[in-house]
Amino acid sequence: MPVMGREVVEYLVHDPSGIYIDGTCGTGGHARLLAESLSGDGRVICCDLDPRMLELAKRRNMEVADRVRHLQCGYQEVADQLGPDDKPIAGFLLDLGISSVQLEEGYGFAFKSDNPLDMRFDPEGSLTAADIINQYPQQELKKIFKEYGELSQAGAISHAIIKARDKNKIETTFQLKSILEPYFNKDRINKGLAQVAQALRIAVNNELENIKKGLRALTELLHSGGRFVVISYHSLEDRIVKNYIRTYSRESGLPPDLEKVLETREFRLQPLFQKALAPTSQEIENNPRARSAKLRAAAKV
Repeated sequence: MPVMGREVVEYLVHDPSGIYIDGTCGTGGHARLLAESLSGDGRVICCDLDPRMLELAKRRNMEVADRVRHLQCGYQEVADQLGPDDKPIAGFLLDLGISSVQLEEGYGFAFKSDNPLDMRFDPEGSLTAADIINQYPQQELKKIFKEYGELSQAGAISHAIIKARDKNKIETTFQLKSILEPYFNKDRINKGLAQVAQALRIAVNNELENIKKGLRALTELLHSGGRFVVISYHSLEDRIVKNYIRTYSRESGLPPDLEKVLETREFRLQPLFQKALAPTSQEIENNPRARSAKLRAAAKV
């Protein structure tokens, strides 16, 4: 079962004959659930930057292939891939977590095994984590680790990287791991390295800006009453989603009598609930990686 799969279907699928976009398809778990909840007229359009994930998704979704279409693209640009019959859409899903397959295979997204420092979702992308580590100036590295990894040691580890790369190019996860380990307490090494990986992955794939662009682009595709669900896994992502919903709803803090201000917005949103939902204790027990997930949902008014 994909992360918070029951909640995704419950809050997203309001029209069984509608068109839904799974903007972060991964291995296709959510897409399968969505397709199974639709009628014969309903469709799921899946997109992912990683062609390796799309191949896995296609195999997983063979039994519902008549209701699922796969596109290799980022969710922030999926609108350009749609035809007239694909719009407007009834809903979209963004599960912003990284697939366990990507973490476990040799894509350089984690420090558990020694792999090239890659971290690209799109293998054709021009920027890799190795490029950042070996070419960016110290202040830029510090900024990445501080802002994207929320690391208090950002200055120290960026300095250590500069010193190390002056001697030898840093090309693999274990090379970088050996440089960074002394800067974390022994009981926090794994968490610290995960934050480093998160920071580099966000920088390589421009993730935070893509979330902002994607939310707007996909919301514009929704028909009136259409819905979206977003699952985030760290505070940077969740803050963007929370603020986006707040900005386009009365939750923005604007007084209710400022109708003229509200009416200037391209669209209006209605949160489906006020606080982010978390996985159940049973789901966390079955899938520990779900423990940090937060789900938010809204409807286009």
